[in-house]
Amino acid sequence: MTLQFILGTNRKDHRATLIAEAMEWLAQEKDHQVFFLVPNYNKFEQEQEILAQLRKENGKETFSTTNVQVFSFYRLAWYLLAQTTLLSGNELSEAGSAMILRQILEKNEEKLTIFRGEINKKGFIQQLQDLYNEMRVGNISPSDLVLFKEERTPKEEDQQLKLKDLQLIFSEFEEELMKRALKFEDTLTVLASYMKTLDMENVKFIISGFSRLNAQEYNFLKLLLEKGHLVVDLVLDRPYIAEMPEVLTLFHETGKLYFQLITSAKERKVPVFVEKYAVDRALPPALQSVLTVSYTHLRAHETDSYLVCRLLLEKKKNQKLRMI
Repeated sequence: MTLQFILGTNRKDHRATLIAEAMEWLAQEKDHQVFFLVPNYNKFEQEQEILAQLRKENGKETFSTTNVQVFSFYRLAWYLLAQTTLLSGNELSEAGSAMILRQILEKNEEKLTIFRGEINKKGFIQQLQDLYNEMRVGNISPSDLVLFKEERTPKEEDQQLKLKDLQLIFSEFEEELMKRALKFEDTLTVLASYMKTLDMENVKFIISGFSRLNAQEYNFLKLLLEKGHLVVDLVLDRPYIAEMPEVLTLFHETGKLYFQLITSAKERKVPVFVEKYAVDRALPPALQSVLTVSYTHLRAHETDSYLVCRLLLEKKKNQKLRMI
């Protein structure tokens, strides 16, 4: 429905700006809700800090969290799907997937090249499970595991043999899942399908703390562009509307995410508001007094070595100015 970016470097107070954004939305209508989406690794800490600041801004010791929630992507999925039957079924356990992979390796041992005989190596099955999970998160299918090059170096040839083995293993793995009516539960994919049936017009989603997203998370945000009001907070110095930032720039990852999201919004004809910028951090009084010490006072207390360095730098600067 709408997209709003909040930008600023790490020196800015992003949290205060997001709290103000949430308070403004909640004040407009009684049924308005705010869902903060934060990284899973610090979800609990962020939840405590956000709710504490909301209580402070609200001016009350107690603050109802009925209309404000803090989630990771997957906690949001469980929250919205808890009252449905969409996550029930024949989910495959880790032990079950390991058993199926072992059977596939034993059955196809003669067909494998690089991974022939790896079945008995400790941890190999676990590595296959982890790789398959990463492929699912990245929306990569077994058929994608191939190098399209006619002429290959020896290293690339070896890589191609590995990919061919993996393609065989994972293709048969997925066939076995279909035969047994088993499935790996992709909660974000299930949630995305479910949310298409919901009216989220009264919800503002505030995304904060991310510099990059995996393929499933990014696809989910594209859905939120159409279903709700999306606010994306990025540690970023400026907008990147026309092109992505250079690879070696400091804000490459967040600049790339900005560019991808604003491009998706344009493709879907989603209104994009003018960027807001995070406010300056409120400094403690003690630190403010330190920062307001006069330049003359600092010069009066500089050491001889600092004085020599400063004079040399000023001389070099003046020489450059004369050359210009």
